[in-house]
Amino acid sequence: MATDDRVKVLCTRCKGVFRVRLTYVREGFQPECTSCGRLMTFDKESQDLGIQRAFKDARRIRKLIAAEQEERAKPAAADLAASQLVRPRP
Repeated sequence: MATDDRVKVLCTRCKGVFRVRLTYVREGFQPECTSCGRLMTFDKESQDLGIQRAFKDARRIRKLIAAEQEERAKPAAADLAASQLVRPRP
């Protein structure tokens, strides 16, 4: 399952939706709405619903990505362990 590395942000001024990279959704980042040009400051205590939802979605997507990486790492670790258990005789 592939996840998108972008989060939708709702502008409360023009009600437009624009996308921001997941790595940019952090405290202090200031994206600009692509429709009206409003500059928004990402703050975890913000009362702006668009910013709150962006943080919530970013947290959810980061968990999904971490779970995907763990799933990919498990078979590789199991293969490595199995290859170390069975050694050919010299």
